Amino acid sequence: LFLGRIAPVKDLETLLKAVKIAGQKITGLTLTIVGEPTAGKPVELAYYEKIKKMTQDLGFQDRVSFMGRVANNKTVAIYQNHDLFVNLTTTGSFDKSTLEAMACGVPVLVSNLAFEEYFDPELKGLLMFRESSAEDLQKKINNFILLPAEAKSRISAKLRDIIIKKHG
Repeated sequence: LFLGRIAPVKDLETLLKAVKIAGQKITGLTLTIVGEPTAGKPVELAYYEKIKKMTQDLGFQDRVSFMGRVANNKTVAIYQNHDLFVNLTTTGSFDKSTLEAMACGVPVLVSNLAFEEYFDPELKGLLMFRESSAEDLQKKINNFILLPAEAKSRISAKLRDIIIKKHG
């Protein structure tokens, strides 16, 4: 799952490349993209069109769903209906959608170094990938999917606990 504003700073190209590679190893892998560009911002609209075209160029538009804008009161159900949330916002910008996913008990994959202070060594190793690296992200996706259910549940609980302890 990706949920947020569709803009170049979100680096969806890396996500699409990673999912394409990961999908070659894991059958049934899908990607849901929730969000739209900001109205009145031609750069973001052009980026959104570029991302939609990229799914076709990569040949896996049948495994990528674009949901568009969703009301805030519907996001909890969206987070909880996905196995994994990916955020590619660059370091220096802090995207609250990652915190929302964690609060919902959804495991997150992030490249933003700001999360180093939130994650213990285990979580850093499992959930953090190199910025703009489709290969590293793909490895994290594949490794996470292959974890036993009990490990995924433990990780979800740890992430939710971080939010409970550090955020109101």
